[in-house]
Amino acid sequence: KGFLQRVSLLHCTTANEQKEIAWLRLKPSSQIIPNPLDISQLRDDRTIGSLWRSRMGIPLDQTLFLVVGRLHHKKGLDLLPRVLKKLAHHPWHILFVGKDDDGTARRLKQSFRSNGLADRCHWLESIPADELVGPYSSADWLLLPSRHENFGNVVVEALACGTGVVVTPEVGVSDLLCECTGVHVVSRTENDWITALSSILNKARPGAEAVSFVQHTFDKYTIARLMRNVYEQVL
Repeated sequence: KGFLQRVSLLHCTTANEQKEIAWLRLKPSSQIIPNPLDISQLRDDRTIGSLWRSRMGIPLDQTLFLVVGRLHHKKGLDLLPRVLKKLAHHPWHILFVGKDDDGTARRLKQSFRSNGLADRCHWLESIPADELVGPYSSADWLLLPSRHENFGNVVVEALACGTGVVVTPEVGVSDLLCECTGVHVVSRTENDWITALSSILNKARPGAEAVSFVQHTFDKYTIARLMRNVYEQVL
């Protein structure tokens, strides 16, 4: 803490980070600048997306939800089986891409199975970053009901591929997306998520509008210019 009191400026990537250090009562001011992301390999490619759906046996005319990243308790994924059970009368599928970090995947599979939803679930281990354009482009909505998420790179990656997102306020980057099409920030309660997912089941993914927003907001060169300005101010 003593060292932090002597710095010229504190860099936070989200408002959540600012709140989390408030208890330290640091004298230096802080400024929010998002994580820089290399989105050069990401795009809204519906051809690749269709091929991915065919590969996974997912109908092209049904809503596809997506979860990307390590499967861990803090991601809040245990909410999804209960929510999606209430939407079982609608046609949908869900694809999980990520490694089981603490037994979460095992528990999820059991929960989906006990709710009679196992045939709608698809599971893949983590895949290389340059191949993520496939699942992102195949999905309609990324779901991230996290209990805590410092930033949430996968949210930006999904939007960069034209995929809509449904997240909790605990996902740090959500505060930076209020002007982005296709973003739904939903409190982490079962009823709120049922309402939110019900409302988007027949909605088209945001596509080009989300892609454009991400390119102008989170591209690594944009963030580099912001950081350069901050350094100049400090100097």
